[in-house]
Amino acid sequence: MLLQQELDQLSAGLAQQVPAQVLATFGRAIQEMKVSGIEQNSLRVGDSAPFFRCQLLMVKRSL
Repeated sequence: MLLQQELDQLSAGLAQQVPAQVLATFGRAIQEMKVSGIEQNSLRVGDSAPFFRCQLLMVKRSL
């Protein structure tokens, strides 16, 4: 199964479980990201990810 097919199935299932207001908010947020040009600045298949260093912060919780 292609990734797009999996995403379509996930979206269809989500639409049945989430209130319409939440779906509308998701839709607006996605549209805002598209308008911002984020797709043109994203990595494409075959691109190398830029170097980065991830530092984990361990937080001790007291109960």
